Amino acid sequence: MEHLECSRQPHTHTQGRLPTDFFHLMLAAAAVAPSSSLLVASSSPSTFARAGVARAGGIVASAAAAPSASDAALLADSSRSLAIARMRIFAERDGVSIAPSPGKGHGVFAARHIPAEVSVGDYAGDILSQRDVEVRYEAAPRAHALWCEADEAWLRRRGALGIGCSGDYIFRVGDDTFVDSEEYATANWTRFLNHGADANLRVKSLLKGMDGRPRVWFQALRDIEPGEELLWDYGESYWRASDVVL
Repeated sequence: MEHLECSRQPHTHTQGRLPTDFFHLMLAAAAVAPSSSLLVASSSPSTFARAGVARAGGIVASAAAAPSASDAALLADSSRSLAIARMRIFAERDGVSIAPSPGKGHGVFAARHIPAEVSVGDYAGDILSQRDVEVRYEAAPRAHALWCEADEAWLRRRGALGIGCSGDYIFRVGDDTFVDSEEYATANWTRFLNHGADANLRVKSLLKGMDGRPRVWFQALRDIEPGEELLWDYGESYWRASDVVL
């Protein structure tokens, strides 16, 4: 999720500690089949900045010296499943659920009444600079003159975990501050929030929250009833000419 003005801008949501009941977590993970429809949720935000024009669209980094294709795939699926299980647990805690959304893959739905003006969640992810966005997303992998060892490590990690480099989950907080929610390990359930022209959420952001980090969060525009999908307007700059906006 990201367009040049609206890239998902979350502040790292203080999600608290993970449940110490590992069996509970594994049961939740088992309930999340690593299906592509879930893993490729079509979320892209309103202060999203889609990473560039010549982005590395959907390229999955290749992991060098991977033990085997089957082992790598198993590792990626397990990692994603556990990360999504974590998101589901915290979504439930926050009064929402991740579920299929017609025509959009998966989305987020209210599990309880949400009063107007209430903050429903913070957008979480990796904090990037303008330089990071340009080098990693606005050119093909390794093509930019400023590509360095840190970028190579980032690409290899993405490849090992089966995570794409689409740039679709970037939220621009400021000229040199972005939040990237593409990586499951650092994201949370707000990653699955879909676009809606008739949005019931607004997005707000600060360059520095109470913890000194960038903060992006979502607030209810009106009362939201159980079962309603939570939607926000990604903004015009997010969309490509080829996109079909639902």
